[in-house]
Amino acid sequence: MSDNRTTLCKSEQICTKATGVLSVLALFLLFLLPLKFGIITGLPEVSNTFPATIVGVILISWPPMLFSIFSAMLLLGVLLCTKPLEYDNENRLLLPLSWVLLFISVLPGFLNASMFDFAIIQTALFAGYAAFCLVIYRLIMLRPDLKIWFLNAIVLSTVIVVFMGLEQYLYGFKTTLAYIYKQEQETGVKFSSAMMSRLLQTRVFTPFSICNSLAAHLILTIPICIWGILKSKFILKSVAVLIGIIILFMASPPATSRPLFMLIVFCIFCVLALLLFRFPEKKQKYISLLFLIAVIGLILFVLRYTYSRGAFLGLGAASFFFIMLTPIKPKYKISVAALILVGSFFMITSDLAERSLASMNVRFDYYKVALKIFFNHPLFGTGWGDFFHEYTKIKAFPGDEAPHMPHNMILSFASQAGLFGLLSAIMLFTTPFYIFFRKFKNGFNKVSRDDRLWQWLNVAIITGWAGWAIHSLIDFNIQIPGTVATAITMLLIMNASKLNGQEAEEADVDLTRNRSKLMLLLWYGIGPLIALIAVIASIHQIRYEVALVRFNESANLSVFRTNIKKTINEEQLEFMLNDCCRLAPYSPIHWMNAAKYAEQNQKWGIMEKYLKEALSKSPERASLYYRLSCAQLQLGKITSARDNFRKAVELFPNAYKKKYEEIFKDQL
Repeated sequence: MSDNRTTLCKSEQICTKATGVLSVLALFLLFLLPLKFGIITGLPEVSNTFPATIVGVILISWPPMLFSIFSAMLLLGVLLCTKPLEYDNENRLLLPLSWVLLFISVLPGFLNASMFDFAIIQTALFAGYAAFCLVIYRLIMLRPDLKIWFLNAIVLSTVIVVFMGLEQYLYGFKTTLAYIYKQEQETGVKFSSAMMSRLLQTRVFTPFSICNSLAAHLILTIPICIWGILKSKFILKSVAVLIGIIILFMASPPATSRPLFMLIVFCIFCVLALLLFRFPEKKQKYISLLFLIAVIGLILFVLRYTYSRGAFLGLGAASFFFIMLTPIKPKYKISVAALILVGSFFMITSDLAERSLASMNVRFDYYKVALKIFFNHPLFGTGWGDFFHEYTKIKAFPGDEAPHMPHNMILSFASQAGLFGLLSAIMLFTTPFYIFFRKFKNGFNKVSRDDRLWQWLNVAIITGWAGWAIHSLIDFNIQIPGTVATAITMLLIMNASKLNGQEAEEADVDLTRNRSKLMLLLWYGIGPLIALIAVIASIHQIRYEVALVRFNESANLSVFRTNIKKTINEEQLEFMLNDCCRLAPYSPIHWMNAAKYAEQNQKWGIMEKYLKEALSKSPERASLYYRLSCAQLQLGKITSARDNFRKAVELFPNAYKKKYEEIFKDQL
């Protein structure tokens, strides 16, 4: 009997240590999210970067599929090392279930998809989201002390993001433009007009790939930063130490003279020494205000220079929402709310003075087309990636621009995954508000100091979610792993009982009853399945992307290539192309890129062959018919060229009708 008890104790000790290791890994991943996973996911034509050196790993964003792999491995580890909690209940599981249902709603998007690349990427990404949500939920329930550590990681990563944005604004744009001009001169390859426009307008976006994504993340985390610096001595000290290290790094030689550098070092370490020791609450108040002004001032500065009108709207709406929740007199609420509305209006109109309304008008065109698509395909949608193909056919806005998604989280699921996608997206959007108001029904009335602190934290979290969610209705925030996973963590902290409370002691559930079938299904059935799907789909996609990048670089198709041309023969290139075909036989991407290589080398017959292969994988893409027509014109196949050009016009009249009339004007 004693041997069994000893074995049981050893087993529990191993599980406890394993849970601690998994908690540290989850904390590290959470800290890295906005720094390494700010790339937009879901553009099969855009190859991700795969850093090959230590310096590259540190400086370059990581492929977003790695996020899903990390999340899935953490989930499998948690499921193996822990047992289902006795105090789980359906109310607590509502938030994790909403992310699980969103993942399941991705699957109908396969049914009508004309090409599977985007559907596979979406499956891997949203399986990663669901896995990450289950991991953080389980760890918070097992280790309530992790809540403050998770909050600290979010605040610290936001501080680093802001300093990276500031560095880009002050120095980065000049360096990047100089590099791009050099590359264009050496390679003859022109960078995209959208990218050049952002650089010339100095629209801050680092470490994200899009300035609007950076703005969305800042809106999400501003309230948490305010709460952490004002209310938590632990977070305040962490922020102070981090800022000291950043300033020390920025002021290091050769940027400064040695005496000045030594003075800066001395001052920084004096401040840090003061902060690392206990100080009276009165001093904490003044130090908190000092760092709050510095951090929030920097955040708002960087946010301003993202020039994101949607972010200004989201920030204004979130601020208005926050004021309505605060326990101040109604007359003051009205005054402050009016100031917020005026400030938001000023920010948006001042931006309009510098930029046109075209991007706003085209957004409404996206939404109208998305609604038409949903009503045409209400059950299963048009398929993932096929919003792009449907939009080119029926867009009303002039021009040849076409997005892969409608820049609206709810309409993206509705148009491409159908009714289940629509309902799941709405549930995801509204569930946090339901959870918050269920906890906040008594407001700040007659609560203890600790409860009041917890209520303010919940207000900060829901305020950030409100701004981010509103912004997600006019942009593709849901496709950015770094900001989505950060939002998941914040909401799960709000979903818990208290900041420092033991979940088991405060759970409103009878601990003597048996675990529900729903809980057992989630942890022993759905959870492992989600983890396996995330791992398999992500590894498959990464293997294909690595092969595709290798092919592009060997064929000199990468816009980031140097002036050193690789010597490679046709057989080697054909071998790499076959490798891509073996890994992704359903994909048209490698055939499209191979056709581009043939075009650059004026091999029109091979270009025609490759484009026909691409069309067999993606028969709804207008650009393929147009490029095929161009190759056939070079080969003298006038009739075939005209027929394919007509097909391109049929699929995308705004882009190709005028060109068709110019080229075939004698035959009209």
